[in-house]
Amino acid sequence: MGWNSSVILIEKASLDQVKNAIPDVFTVTNRLVGGEQATTSQLYPGGALGEIPKWIALWTSNTQLLMFDEFLESVSRTGRAVVCLQSSVSTIHGLLVYERGQHRRSLIRNNYETLVDVGEPIPEEAGVIWQDDESNVFEIVRHITGVDVTDSKTWENVKFAVFVL
Repeated sequence: MGWNSSVILIEKASLDQVKNAIPDVFTVTNRLVGGEQATTSQLYPGGALGEIPKWIALWTSNTQLLMFDEFLESVSRTGRAVVCLQSSVSTIHGLLVYERGQHRRSLIRNNYETLVDVGEPIPEEAGVIWQDDESNVFEIVRHITGVDVTDSKTWENVKFAVFVL
């Protein structure tokens, strides 16, 4: 399909906790958007923040935020933060997993080759045959979180708060 926006799924945190952890160069606005707009790259360099059952979802194509250790450590202190990195334009796809404030795993692929491989592979990676990096990352994230981020029904009733740089 060609996704060019990424999502961080944050477990066991409140929307306010995540808002407070977003670096202060960003401002969370009162503007609300639906899932269709939140899941695209239209909001770059900002993004959108919303809540689904068991998870806070932060959509952005800003890789500096997606891979910002201090933010990910902060929002994962009581659970997990799972980054689903998707950039079809640059053919970069990957995932980062933080648990209880600690980095556990980073796997990033570029043009069907492993670019970053840090941490022990997680069980959800077992058996993955890397043929379509985008689909493979979505599949692993779904196995980790139970959330199908590609299904528009996941986001159809969510109101996302826009944050801007």
